[in-house]
Amino acid sequence: MKKNLFIILILVSIIHIFNIKTSSSQVGELWIQRYNGTGDSTDYANAMVVDAAGNVYVTGGSLSFGAPYYDCVTIKYNSDGMVQWLQRYNG
Repeated sequence: MKKNLFIILILVSIIHIFNIKTSSSQVGELWIQRYNGTGDSTDYANAMVVDAAGNVYVTGGSLSFGAPYYDCVTIKYNSDGMVQWLQRYNG
């Protein structure tokens, strides 16, 4: 079940077509966020989408030190880069 949910989250993230609205005055980085999972080990983003309100959804994996499986992690950031929610599914 968890593997199927992980695959569904990735497919939903990949299927979305999105536009990042920028203007000539918005050159460069708007904000940066880094995720450090509970295991302080390997974390990576696999897919990202931006909705019409500018919220950013990032889905990826997180490996706890010494654990045999990656966890699925999905994070919602608002347009200012602040975490709105974070959901972690244990692998």
